[in-house]
Amino acid sequence: MLTENEMLQRIRSGAYENHNILPNSPTEYRTSGEVSHELEKQFKEDLNRVYPITREKAREKAYELAWEYGHSSGYTEVLSHYEDLHEIVAPYEKEDTDGD
Repeated sequence: MLTENEMLQRIRSGAYENHNILPNSPTEYRTSGEVSHELEKQFKEDLNRVYPITREKAREKAYELAWEYGHSSGYTEVLSHYEDLHEIVAPYEKEDTDGD
């Protein structure tokens, strides 16, 4: 399990930033957009490992809101907003009455 402190270390080290690293070989080429998409996907997965939300719709909405409210201040702020949203959603995860 990934801890919040481990995720904060990743954020501080730039693990989710696109540094436009050159490909490892001439046959390996990915656009900057592809790399950014992969990094965002990893960030979302890590968020859910730290603060699990099992229902996909709730998880996607929580990420969308956390990103909207926090991305202009950086990944740490997105993490903070996601944590707050997780605290709201988590008690209802057990109810799961709508079958998602």
